[in-house]
Amino acid sequence: MCSSAMNKVTSLIKGMQTKDDEGQQLSSVMEMCQILVMGNEENLAGFPSKQVVPELVALLHLEHNFDIMMYACRALYYMLEALPRSSIVVVEATPALLDKLKCIQCMDVAEQSLSALDRLSKRHNKHLLQSGAISACLMYIDFFSIDAQRYALAVAANCCSSVTPEEFHYCKDSLPLLSSKLLTPDKRCVESVCTCFARLVDNLKGDEKLLKELAAHEMLANTLKLLEVVPSVISSSIFTMVIRMFAVMCANCPDLAVCLLRQDVSNTLVYLLCGEQGASAHIELVNRTPQELFEIVSLIGELLPALPSTGLFAVDALLKKHPSVALHEEEVTWQWKDDKGCWKSYGAMDSRIIEAAYSASEEEVTISLSDMGRMYTIDFTMMQQINEDTGTARPVFRTTNSTLATAAAASADSSDLVKPDARAEVLAEQPELASSFIKSLFGILYEVYSSSAGPAIRHKCLQTLLRQIYYASPELLQEVLVNQPVSSHIASMLASQDHKVVVGALQMADILMRRLPETFTQYFQRQGVTHQIRNLSSSGVVASHCEGAATSNNSQPTAAPPDQTSGAVRPTDAASSRTVTSVISSVISSAISSAATTSGAPSASGASNPLPAGALTTGTSKSETGAIAKSKKTSKRIATRHSKSKSSLSENQSGDSSTSLPQVTKGKLSSKKSESSTAGSNSGAASTSNLTKLSKASFLATFNPTRWGKNTPSDKPPLADSRSVSTATLLANYREKVKSWITTHAKEFMNEHFSKLNPTAVKAEGVLLTLSKAANLLTGKDTKRSVEGDREALEMVACTVADDDVSPFEMIHSGVIDTLTTYLHASPQVPSTSTALNDLSLPLEKRLAIFMNVFIGCPISPSTTYSQVAVSNEHRFAQLVSKTMACLHQQEQFQVKVHDLGLASGGGSANSNAMKFLSSHQLKCQLQRHPECKTFRAYSGGPVKVDPLAPVHAIENFLIRHGYCKPEGAAVSADIEIISDDEDGNSVDDLDDSMPGMLVDQRLGKHTIELVIGDRPLSYNQTVLQAIRNHATIDDSDHALGGSSVWSQTHVIWYRQATSEKSTGSAVSHSAPKKTKADGTNKSRKVKKTQDFFTDGVVSLRTCPLITSLSQTMAGRISVQDSCMQSVSLIRILYYINKYWGSLYQVLSYQPPVAESTFISSKLTAKANRQLQDPLVIMTGNIPQWLPQLAGSCPFLFPFETRHLLFYVNTFDRDRAMMRLQEANVDVSDMDTSGRVGPPRLEKRKKVVSRENIIKQAEHIFEDVGKSKSLLEFQYESEVGTGLGPTLEFYSLVSKELQATDLDIWHSPRNSESQADSTEYVDCKYGLYPKPLGRSAKLATVSKIKAKFRFIGKLLAKALMDSRILDLPMNPIIYSWLLGQQAVLTPSDLSSYDPSIAASYSHLQEMSAKVRTIQSDTNLKEEEKEKALLDVGVEDLCLDFTLPGYSNIRLKKGGGNESVNAENIDEYLQLLCHWIFHEGIYRQMEALKEGFDAIFPSSHLSNLFTSDEMEQLFCGNKSTKWDTKELFDCCRADHGYTMDSKALQNLFEILSSYDTEQQRKFLSFVTGSPRLPVGGFRSLNPQLTIVRKAFSASENPDDFLPSVMTCVNYLKLPDYSSVDIMRSKLDTAASIGQLSFHLS
Repeated sequence: MCSSAMNKVTSLIKGMQTKDDEGQQLSSVMEMCQILVMGNEENLAGFPSKQVVPELVALLHLEHNFDIMMYACRALYYMLEALPRSSIVVVEATPALLDKLKCIQCMDVAEQSLSALDRLSKRHNKHLLQSGAISACLMYIDFFSIDAQRYALAVAANCCSSVTPEEFHYCKDSLPLLSSKLLTPDKRCVESVCTCFARLVDNLKGDEKLLKELAAHEMLANTLKLLEVVPSVISSSIFTMVIRMFAVMCANCPDLAVCLLRQDVSNTLVYLLCGEQGASAHIELVNRTPQELFEIVSLIGELLPALPSTGLFAVDALLKKHPSVALHEEEVTWQWKDDKGCWKSYGAMDSRIIEAAYSASEEEVTISLSDMGRMYTIDFTMMQQINEDTGTARPVFRTTNSTLATAAAASADSSDLVKPDARAEVLAEQPELASSFIKSLFGILYEVYSSSAGPAIRHKCLQTLLRQIYYASPELLQEVLVNQPVSSHIASMLASQDHKVVVGALQMADILMRRLPETFTQYFQRQGVTHQIRNLSSSGVVASHCEGAATSNNSQPTAAPPDQTSGAVRPTDAASSRTVTSVISSVISSAISSAATTSGAPSASGASNPLPAGALTTGTSKSETGAIAKSKKTSKRIATRHSKSKSSLSENQSGDSSTSLPQVTKGKLSSKKSESSTAGSNSGAASTSNLTKLSKASFLATFNPTRWGKNTPSDKPPLADSRSVSTATLLANYREKVKSWITTHAKEFMNEHFSKLNPTAVKAEGVLLTLSKAANLLTGKDTKRSVEGDREALEMVACTVADDDVSPFEMIHSGVIDTLTTYLHASPQVPSTSTALNDLSLPLEKRLAIFMNVFIGCPISPSTTYSQVAVSNEHRFAQLVSKTMACLHQQEQFQVKVHDLGLASGGGSANSNAMKFLSSHQLKCQLQRHPECKTFRAYSGGPVKVDPLAPVHAIENFLIRHGYCKPEGAAVSADIEIISDDEDGNSVDDLDDSMPGMLVDQRLGKHTIELVIGDRPLSYNQTVLQAIRNHATIDDSDHALGGSSVWSQTHVIWYRQATSEKSTGSAVSHSAPKKTKADGTNKSRKVKKTQDFFTDGVVSLRTCPLITSLSQTMAGRISVQDSCMQSVSLIRILYYINKYWGSLYQVLSYQPPVAESTFISSKLTAKANRQLQDPLVIMTGNIPQWLPQLAGSCPFLFPFETRHLLFYVNTFDRDRAMMRLQEANVDVSDMDTSGRVGPPRLEKRKKVVSRENIIKQAEHIFEDVGKSKSLLEFQYESEVGTGLGPTLEFYSLVSKELQATDLDIWHSPRNSESQADSTEYVDCKYGLYPKPLGRSAKLATVSKIKAKFRFIGKLLAKALMDSRILDLPMNPIIYSWLLGQQAVLTPSDLSSYDPSIAASYSHLQEMSAKVRTIQSDTNLKEEEKEKALLDVGVEDLCLDFTLPGYSNIRLKKGGGNESVNAENIDEYLQLLCHWIFHEGIYRQMEALKEGFDAIFPSSHLSNLFTSDEMEQLFCGNKSTKWDTKELFDCCRADHGYTMDSKALQNLFEILSSYDTEQQRKFLSFVTGSPRLPVGGFRSLNPQLTIVRKAFSASENPDDFLPSVMTCVNYLKLPDYSSVDIMRSKLDTAASIGQLSFHLS
């Protein structure tokens, strides 16, 4: 503080001390409040809080003067807010503040005291607890305002965060009140109460008696009621916390589990998982996050007794980390001392990072702690924690949890004294209770297991299912398993690579065979269970990927026991001299894998820095742990320690921890000069008290004497740690024991249950033999190939599949899958390499016709044109699809890379821990000029530190900015040096990763530099972490963060001049290809070919879409290998047959035999959704290859919503992907966002536009948008509205104006030539379709129209890129062109263009068929033929060769003078389709695609979506009737309304009665767009919120209109007296509230 401010505060203190003049005291305390409310830590530095607080406390005792007391409370609150560190002084005011709550004289004073206590409780919860704050805050809570109640409950929740059993009496008396508050309607109050109980349970879980006291007073019943409230009043994270609380209570106190069972908790669980539908025959799970599912399944499991620990389940102990391993690794905890002298522990992640550096003999380590995001340096020499911003030093202490072994031993010794489980006793005494519970939840649990992809959820679900099966009677099992394909699922689990799943499957199979041997003997044979177990008994199992990821390199660094006198001891040489790899491995494995589960195939490992051809091999030493553990944030402290000189650094490119490395922070790079200094001497040490007296300016941290004279770390070579090796060996031994158990138990299972061949087994082989025989017939192995033989074989397959219960095992092992795939796909010209078919003499068309004749009932001859084809045997086809899909589900073993839950003792999620790791670690890269590059200057600096999530192009920007890679032709400055980031004007903040870089050509998307790892160029838009993991050969881990070598080694990245072909390397920086001479030649040929068609009228025959689709193979699209790929190929063939079967018979109108939803794979969809819901995977770009490859080749396997999210993840930058993830209602709120790895931060560009001539303005704006990744936002002139609402309305207005008739670019179905000018907008009932252009169209007209379509293409792409909704209903044929699928357009698509023309075409096609029949009839004479042809009546139609509706467009040269007759009717039909689909619109479509590709390549759409889905992609949800229940579930009430309010019920009743036009008006009024996003109201972001519009007592709400805030979808609704008045006011507001944004 400046001297004048300090003097002012001093005078105010004296004023507050004038006891005889209360007016002066009031004035002084009011002025003190003004100073504090406007202050912060910077301008209030040196504020005398120790002098001010006692005076404020004294003023609190002036109980007769309410104003002084209130301002004193307010001053304390403002002080805590402006100076958080002053809480150590303000806490002395706790008794005075609590007195104001115990004896309320003034409600305002009491509520102000609560606000101050709320601030205090966040830092001093233990002190407040022991002061009786809980009872004091809750004593008169019902008399407080809702805000004060929130404060009071928040204080109680904070005080409960560290309650010990000895302190339970402080909160015991408040439990009844807290239990009653569980049913309060206020969200924040309820969440605070839930947090309070959850913390108490977590702290007291070891005391069964105290848990019972907690559960008293209707706490369990009220919480169950809370969970069933609709819509939920608690957030997803609190919901998860409550369910976890129940699970902990049941696990530690079985009596409480019995209480829950008797309170029908099963009904609540069914509701939570299935919604109001309950446990019906068709189970449909509600959408829940993986964390929620995990906790619900855990609760279900804990409601049942635990499984035995011996016999069949003894192996479960080996699947977990063995207790002896935990004893072997002494858990190390680091602590720091606060200002009160209390030792506080660091978080688990921070403690492990500190220990890693300590064990590697580092002098210090800089970390970024999770609290307030500050930087701290841990000095191991003086054992101090130094605040990088203030220079404050605090002691630190290293301790080991020596009580761990004692506790474990005590637990082991008392294992024999465990009392009987109350759950088991109740289930034995009341079997109906167990029966009801298992019946309700078994089928739902099975569905959860089948639809979940995360390993943690599946493991927990499997264990819960085992509990239910183990404790169920045979009769109950028979009943609950009757509708579950349990045998097929067991067979699939036995083929898993996860040991836990295989062991669980074996245990389940054993139980079922012992309980129901007669039933499952046959099922296990037919479903392949015995086949899989036989394989396990003979060959064992492969290494478990899931388990290996969780346990490999999981050793914890240890050191010698701490010295009790000094507080810490340096590790011995043997313990500290370890390799960097082992240290970092322990950090990643222990800190991340303990909170996350990763499943996937391991990557190849090899050399760390492969060199390109011709490069000289130069040694690069491994960097040390301290440099890895350092924070990425640039320290504000000026280090004075020694470092190597710049010359020595360039020679020995070492990542020494004492060397200042260049930094790359989220795309921001800088490079430091190597610091050099003379050898300093240690000048002593200063005490902590002296350090705390220093000024808070950050540079004063350099005066800390403990920083003086630091020596560089020892250069001793690291040695291996024998303890780490022995731990890894121990864990490997446990895995080997699990493998041995699987093999042994599989043998025992087969010997016990299937040693003899019984009649049931013989019967089970009948279906397999029948299918094998059919496969042999189809291959021609048994008989010679013929049409009759093929049909007989297919008939045998169809009958067996349709009539018998064929298992996936039988389908696969009979050879039917392979045979059908080859039969329906292989080309007759190319011999098949498969052994399935030895003769493909029949053409593919004929084979398809035979197949469809058998399975669909189509004619066996495909060459004849049919006007209509009836489908008769679709049930056969449906069964074949269903059985093949079952084969896919049993075979597939696609691995999902997820970081499941991590709900360990630390309480933090795996994503949060991983984000902390990414925030505190950087990659070290050495930039080197490529040996082949001679034009660029060689990089002379040392290694650079790169943010792992920075894009690759940030490195390019760094090199360009510092003069190493000037664009070609520019002079390279010889005196450019790397500038230190501490120098003014050259901060790393000058670079921003939101744009490709200031020296990269934005308009053309060109790049000057190509970056290379090894010999593989890097994509500019992938993250550096992703590039290193994908291209380097050092990564031996499948974890999203990579293995230890990724973080411990220095990675060499080569740079060279980018070639023109490689300069457009990003997905969002795509530009249209330049025209070359070859292009011109091709164009000439195309014109010549078109000229020939226009002259002679001969159109090349269109290929059949079915044949075209089947001729495309998946070999070039899918590189991943999986046993299910043959089944996927057959499903793909069946899908195209289902979609295009009518094209084989040239039928104009046909329907698919089965619904397209039949081809959606629920199992793969669950895996894809789980994968795409993992924020860490999206942030690091670590999506497994199988997902985009399979979705691109077989998009029909996934629903639209899944492909929609995958499109954003795989096409655009990670910020847009995260934005889409949040908009998809995925709960990522628990992620740590304190660092740079946080919510998406897209750059926004605001444009101010006028409502006049909006099309011209939009064209100008989108002309400049180019490759910009920024998010466009719009504001209107003279209007105050800004943000989402005006932006959505801008896109809506542009969409509307593009449909204006005066543009003359659209086809109108009504009357194309004589449309009345009075019609303002085009009738787009069937979707907007380009107005055809004739061959004689003027060049100026064509250019003008092409410019409009080029703009439309840009509009479509940018709206999709920014997640904006358009109101531009395009015809599906346009989307077919955009997707590059115009070649598959057939006459059947004419109905999309114009149904009237389609009907006329169908009539002409029938005439054509009659003409061909007459002409081919040899029994008729010429005169009879002529008469018959005249009777057909073609000439009577008076048609000529012009396009219908456009008489100026000739279909061929001279077409206006040529009539259509029986001789040329076929030619007319071909020309008509060609002009409608191609010739008349190709110029417009090419322009549209050119404009689209200018934003991002349209090829990203063609692999994922169909033309029918494109309108939903661009224009949002299709208009449907709004359902009252959906509105109730998706909307939110606040500020005066609840979901039970009569006003909301009236509103939802009105909205559910709206027609399409009324819906559009309402949505435009509330959101700015007349359409809802994909997913309807559920996907509206922000959520539609209805609040009560307040008025004075004299005003009548019926006289006012509702108002809105479109940016947050806020509807301010008056509380109208009747539903009719509300309807009238809403209609009025929606009509007059358009086209303006003003304050409401």
